[in-house]
Amino acid sequence: MREKKERMERQDKPAVARLAQVSAKIDEAKAASDAIRADIAVLNGQLDKIKAERDAGNAKLDAMRAEQQEARSDVPALMVEKKELWEVIQTLRDKQREIRVAFNEKWEEFKKQDKAWKGWFAQERKKRCAQRTPMQASAMLSSSYTWSSGIHI
Repeated sequence: MREKKERMERQDKPAVARLAQVSAKIDEAKAASDAIRADIAVLNGQLDKIKAERDAGNAKLDAMRAEQQEARSDVPALMVEKKELWEVIQTLRDKQREIRVAFNEKWEEFKKQDKAWKGWFAQERKKRCAQRTPMQASAMLSSSYTWSSGIHI
């Protein structure tokens, strides 16, 4: 029996060696598989963070699009308001032009009247000057004459 046992052990040695090699390869593959699974778990965590950031960005983008759409919906009303206000501005500008024309007409009339009055006043001054006696003219030029005493024409 002992021989039989030894003979079986000799026959099983190569099988055991092969089994040990296969077992070692399986252990290596399992270790590699575990390392890959750990890396996948880390990458899944990073992917989840990126997805969360993307979702937050999409939510902000949706909010901005909604605001933009709301602003776009106001455009026709704003265009109508702009047109109405432009008409008011044109009316006020026309009124301003009318007032300016009326003012310019009155200003020109005033300048004509002022010129006429200055001409008349100059003639009156010349008449009065011609009516003065030489004695009166020299008295006006003397040192006793001051502006505070009155204007003599």
